[in-house]
Amino acid sequence: PTETIVSSGPVDQSDQGNSSPNSSSLRDRDATDYAYYFRSVQWPLVLMLFGFATAQTLCYYMSQVVLKWWAADHDANEATWFPTYIILATGNAVLYGWTAWTMFLKLVPESASNLHKTLLDVVMNAPYSFFTKTDAGTIVNRFSQDMTLIESQLPTGVLCTLIYVLWTGGSLALISTGSVWMV
Repeated sequence: PTETIVSSGPVDQSDQGNSSPNSSSLRDRDATDYAYYFRSVQWPLVLMLFGFATAQTLCYYMSQVVLKWWAADHDANEATWFPTYIILATGNAVLYGWTAWTMFLKLVPESASNLHKTLLDVVMNAPYSFFTKTDAGTIVNRFSQDMTLIESQLPTGVLCTLIYVLWTGGSLALISTGSVWMV
């Protein structure tokens, strides 16, 4: 087994082609990668991301609940339901934008900077034997590929995972309010 230059743990190069997308070791690596990614940024930004995403999910699903109640009211209190629905729908859109803003304009630059520094420190402090055994082009290529993944694919994956986990919880809550036997 060999280790990558910077990783959250040892990576066995021999089994990378043999892992199925559903294997437990791949899922464990994904969770470890996400945890390592979040450790590279300040906690207030992470909490802000989770807060905006949670509030967006609440606005999204509460607007559906309000719409259900409005329909059940047979337009008797339209002056109450319409502004409530508009506030929740607007909150959903604004909070979704704030979630994306927090992720891509606050978290990504900070994490990229911190992870770039960590990777650079590891490479600069590598033993001389590492440089004699490894081609310089390989190091530069690996450095470039890792930073591209950290700055583009990983943040998108983190944001999608966060939103889909929250939406799953919101969907379960919404289903449980509509099904008597689930309560």
